[in-house]
Amino acid sequence: MPSLDTYGQAIASTTLAVQELLAAAPTNLQVTARTLDAARSDVSGPSLNLFLYRDDFTGYRDGNEPPGIHHYIAELFYLVSVGAGDTSDADAVSHRAYGTARARVQQTPVLTVGIGDRTMNVQLRAQTLGSAELSSLWLASTAPFRLSFGLTATFTVSG
Repeated sequence: MPSLDTYGQAIASTTLAVQELLAAAPTNLQVTARTLDAARSDVSGPSLNLFLYRDDFTGYRDGNEPPGIHHYIAELFYLVSVGAGDTSDADAVSHRAYGTARARVQQTPVLTVGIGDRTMNVQLRAQTLGSAELSSLWLASTAPFRLSFGLTATFTVSG
């Protein structure tokens, strides 16, 4: 279990593990982890982008511990967006990439992620984002709207 001191490494390791999961899909897409504006920089062909837009903590303690918060449940919120192979996307490559990425997440609800010499289990959940949340994310960038879904990664952090 990572600690608050290694929380940044836990985020980076989780992001890399999710990138590897999505890149291993049968379509062998390029998977980046960039801001929405930079997602298609130096990328040709169909791709996926994993954008971390928020994280949350919920504190808890085991019943045997003294009062106070000793552990946290960390949630990382990603926007997974699809970049088409060309501007027309006439062969619906983006739709296949979207479906394949969502299926990979559904098929792998728990990832084992390495952090240094330790590992942690990360629970993954794909989710449909509402129009208000999607709009606010895309309008905050200068990138054109792309086919997207939400991904939540959850793990435990010690205080």
